[in-house]
Amino acid sequence: MDGTGVQRTMLQTPDSMTFDTLILFIKHKGLRAYWGKGIVHKLSPHWMPRVERIMNALDIAKRPEDLHFPGWRLHLLKGKFEGYYSVRVTGNWRIVFRFAGTDVTDVDLIDYH
Repeated sequence: MDGTGVQRTMLQTPDSMTFDTLILFIKHKGLRAYWGKGIVHKLSPHWMPRVERIMNALDIAKRPEDLHFPGWRLHLLKGKFEGYYSVRVTGNWRIVFRFAGTDVTDVDLIDYH
């Protein structure tokens, strides 16, 4: 994480090209601790494999369609969360986020119902 609170990751592609990706802001303290420092004790250990896959996908996504995977139930939210997208973690728990251009921001972990 740089001094602005932005998580930056350099990815190596199969053709040896690298590119900079980032998640602009993570609201949820547990997700922020995990993503920025690798601290996992604020999140359910049962969720961690799925949370890790979702966060890695968010980190490289440039548009919502990049996150359309079977079982993730990606959808655009309405009402209080208008403009946010949601993906399923487990049960009622969702990771929600918005796009700011081609960057992901305002990542949160919420009890959906």
